[in-house]
Amino acid sequence: MKRKSPPAKGEWFTPGGRIFIGESIEEAVKRTLNEETGLEPVKIEQKGVMNHIWPEVHTVTVIHRVEVTNNNVTLNHEHNDYKWIDAITEDLHPYLKRMIEIGGIFTE
Repeated sequence: MKRKSPPAKGEWFTPGGRIFIGESIEEAVKRTLNEETGLEPVKIEQKGVMNHIWPEVHTVTVIHRVEVTNNNVTLNHEHNDYKWIDAITEDLHPYLKRMIEIGGIFTE
């Protein structure tokens, strides 16, 4: 998804966000995916964890592989474009490339 705001403004990146108090990681994945894409996950598999140190914030990312019911994306206000990928491409943000590598997203 192409982000409209920092961090990674104007870059291809994944959906993501905060975990609310009392919310499990899996609940946060389901909520965030639905809010940002309109997609409903049918399978969620945790694949790894990494830190992102941006100029304005330090985040901890829990990497997941998610299977969805369909591929009909509805973007919210946080993104202005999306694409499906099946390999790492040069135009992806370096942190996103690293997340894909750590998670083994295209190797399994």
